[in-house]
Amino acid sequence: MSVIHDINACEMFSDLGLYIPPDRDVRSKLAIVTSDSDKCTSLAKDPTKIRQFLRIRRIFQWQCGADHEDGRHASKKRQIGWENVGCGAYFRLTSTHDVADKESPVLLTIDHIMGDFTHSPQCLETEIMSRNPRTPLQPLLRDFALGLLRKQTPLPQLRQQCREFSRSHWGTQAGDSLYRFTLSPYETTSLYRTIAQESGIPQRSPPENNLDLWFRGENPSPPDPRLAASCLSYTPLIPGHSERFSIILSTPEQRLLA
Repeated sequence: MSVIHDINACEMFSDLGLYIPPDRDVRSKLAIVTSDSDKCTSLAKDPTKIRQFLRIRRIFQWQCGADHEDGRHASKKRQIGWENVGCGAYFRLTSTHDVADKESPVLLTIDHIMGDFTHSPQCLETEIMSRNPRTPLQPLLRDFALGLLRKQTPLPQLRQQCREFSRSHWGTQAGDSLYRFTLSPYETTSLYRTIAQESGIPQRSPPENNLDLWFRGENPSPPDPRLAASCLSYTPLIPGHSERFSIILSTPEQRLLA
């Protein structure tokens, strides 16, 4: 792309009121749908003057046209803060950035831009989110909480230690436009599911199917061999013949104390 074309692309980008939102800014009406990048190097005879750049290709979509029931992260309940009014506006952008400061890459050139920039009237009129979006937990705090769960920390202690961790890192802030800094009431369910996945426990199978896989008489496959050692009795749920399963567990430590 020539310098003149780059200037024209930048002017078009500005005139249309476009911007590059943070990857996880849930408040932004404009969202990044897909993104990929590759490194590129400037040409220079002097090796000390060679610079590294990052070329990023993104697809942007206004969330007033995002269908929450379609795509890789389809959901029956809409978690997006902006109402879907059927706006079809989107654009593709290829840009080159100076990444000398990895925390704040600088936009150098717009190499390619195309799309449908025509908004529906309802989208133009929509200025306020219809619901509070679900903001993800801060990754550092989530990793800290998962580490406590792996150590089998009791839930009350986990919550207290997470509060102390949050205060030491972010003070009294509840969060920002990207993340939450506090555990929500439903957070432990998500954390336990992550731990279960790490243990090889299927999350989409009915619980009774998992239990039957672990404790059945032939070829049991528990995620932890200590489970099999703790099972005193197991009667599976048999559809059409029984309405419940029965299991009696007693750890070796419990049996020693009995």
